[in-house]
Amino acid sequence: MKLSFDMDSTTQIFQHRLSVKLWPPSQGTRLSLVERMTKNLTTPSFISRKYGLLSKEEAEEDAKKIEEVAYATANQNFVKEPDGDGSSAVQIYAKESSRLMLEVLKRGPRAKDGEEVVAQKVTAAYGTVFDISGGPRAFIDAEEAKELLKPLGEPGNSFTKICFSNRSFGLDAARVVEPILSSIKYHLTEVDLSDIVAGRPEAEALEVMNIFSLVLEGCNLRYLNLSNNALGEKGVRAFAELLKSQNNLEELYLMNDGISEEAA
Repeated sequence: MKLSFDMDSTTQIFQHRLSVKLWPPSQGTRLSLVERMTKNLTTPSFISRKYGLLSKEEAEEDAKKIEEVAYATANQNFVKEPDGDGSSAVQIYAKESSRLMLEVLKRGPRAKDGEEVVAQKVTAAYGTVFDISGGPRAFIDAEEAKELLKPLGEPGNSFTKICFSNRSFGLDAARVVEPILSSIKYHLTEVDLSDIVAGRPEAEALEVMNIFSLVLEGCNLRYLNLSNNALGEKGVRAFAELLKSQNNLEELYLMNDGISEEAA
């Protein structure tokens, strides 16, 4: 018996079989996320001591809503990029889930009449918040860092809170940031360094985080957000000097950082 093959057709078949789609997640994966979020929302922590602990029923309800919103947001992105493998949608799904869960944690439990319990909040005075997180995620080079962070270097500024989230810093940009942060570090009470090394090679990302850690070491923070840097235990170790120097920290966020329960 003689067999013949159409090589083009065979190649297409194998390519089709070997293609991997990361999106959409299975129903089991979605349910698993709801379960994990429910557990996180009902586990006592320093956040719950400040804002209150949710009941299991309320946490499960909130977790389902969070997952649905995160899924819808990620799926919209996937629809715009149907030829991709879905990895960007997965990242959005994880980030949006983390962000919304943090909002629920800081909201605290609802009152019996359905209204939210009002937590005491300190509203920053005008001119105390420096935030460059708006807009789409972007890579920052040295020149852009100089321009973006110029207000932090102005004499007499009154910034006590900085947010560098959603901006990916390379080594050159981090070295520009170093002397600027050094000049204001003792005025800072809130620092958001979430998602600051996206898309960077691991070695560079770890060095960037270490630069931020060393320059901010010794500042007196009550709020620190290192979420969405996704480098696991090595990433946390890169921030070791900053973390070890904090004595009055009230809120620390390490969401979606790839840290196992054992490492945590």
